[in-house]
Amino acid sequence: MVASAPAGQPIGADIEHIPPAVFDGFDSYALSPAERATLQADDAGSRLRLWVAKEAVLKAAGHGLSIEPHTLSISDSRCAGLPDAEGMELFWLDGMAGFASALAVPAGAEIIRRELAELLTS
Repeated sequence: MVASAPAGQPIGADIEHIPPAVFDGFDSYALSPAERATLQADDAGSRLRLWVAKEAVLKAAGHGLSIEPHTLSISDSRCAGLPDAEGMELFWLDGMAGFASALAVPAGAEIIRRELAELLTS
């Protein structure tokens, strides 16, 4: 996956393979208490969906993993717990079976999706 934006416009993207199960300790490292309370014990897909959203937001905000992901909470395409993320909008991307992916951009940003074949032929 590749994501780009005009100079000075924040953008963050992440993609991860969804494993059959997450590692021991994943929930306490990656998920807020509110998120942990809503997930089924064996739902690796939902956990990875939250993880890629948090990584995308943290990248767009310029922090990367210098901020502990469990301190953030994802809900309704928004991220709470990080003032730098206010005004960011999240998009979950479809297209690759077995993977979770997300994009974080400033709210209202124009999103143009291109397929690899289209880019290679232009």
